[in-house]
Formats: sequence, structure tokens, C-alpha cells
Amino acid sequence: MASIHLERTIEASPETCWAALRDWGALHERLVPGFVVDARLEGDDRIVTFFNGAVARERLIDLSDEDRRLVWSIVDGPYTHHNGVAQVFANDDGWLEEILAAAKTSGDHAWPFPLHPRYRRYVDSSFADLKNSSDLRQGSPVLAAEFLREFSGEGPWAHIDMAGPGFLERSRGDYLTQRGGTGYGVRLIVELAQRLST
Repeated sequence: MASIHLERTIEASPETCWAALRDWGALHERLVPGFVVDARLEGDDRIVTFFNGAVARERLIDLSDEDRRLVWSIVDGPYTHHNGVAQVFANDDGWLEEILAAAKTSGDHAWPFPLHPRYRRYVDSSFADLKNSSDLRQGSPVLAAEFLREFSGEGPWAHIDMAGPGFLERSRGDYLTQRGGTGYGVRLIVELAQRLST
């Protein structure tokens, strides 16, 4: 399972912060009062009402006190960010900007991800030069990008991981209105080809 890790420094103890964050049903009281006006629980789901009246259903994916990790996903409501963007890994900043500009124009949303040297360990193998599989037996955009880097040569290249927006459970609210396979990437590639041909 992919996850995001973000650190911020605030004037509170880690214990106090984690206690507020892990209090799944008290979002409106402990973390963002005023921004969220109500939160109620239905099983592992949290029904969140925002200050503007919007309501979203958030599903608890993982809650680990040991790791101090809370993972959730919006599964119903007016928001569409949870599964509508592809990750872009590129070895050249200019090439990355070309791809992101084409993505913006085409409507095929994309977001840059880093190619960091520490990711190389994901394709290290005890038996071969490299492997194309995860120890967790899950797909990984980082693993795919590192694997492709081994064969990309010296010029600019990119890996656009489109598994998320390639199949949607519900409308994204723009031209991707259908459920199921979306054809994500076709518009982006056509736009990129047109830009490169001029």
C-alpha cells in the first residue's frame, strides 16, 4: 500500500499530537474545529461535515499506535482528489515540466514525484542484477520507476504511473465522468506529441 509521510514541527509533544490525530471521531473537536463542524462514525467510516456544508465519507484504512500512522481515503462525497492523479517520475526537470504542462492542458492530472537514490534498494536482488517485484507483492510506482531507470539510457525519460486514474470507482467531475476504465493518458500523450512537433 502506498503512503505519504510528511513532517512538521509544532509546539506540542508527540504524544499530544498523536492523541488528537488518532481520535478518529473527534476531528471537529480536536484537530480542525471550525473547518470541520461535525464528524460521526459509522463502523470504520467517518462522516465529515465541513463548514461550507459539504459532506464526505472517509474510510479508515489503517490506524497504528506503534507507528503513529493514520491512513484514510475519501470514498464518497463531492471531492475527487483521492484517485484522480497520476504520479510522474522523471530524470530531467525540463522534461518533467513539459509533461506537467501537457497534463494540465489535457486535463489528465499529474503530480511530480522524486527519483531519489534511496529508492534503488527496491529493485535490488540477492540473486540477480535487479528484480521487478515487490517484497510486499503490491504494485509500486517507485519500484516501477526505478526498474525503468535501469533501461532508460542517458537521455531524458519519465515514468507516468497511471494505475490510479486509469480506473475510477466514480466520476471525477470533469471529462472523466464514467466509472471504470478512463483512457487516462491518451489526451496527455497527444498534447505532449503536439508540443514536441512544433
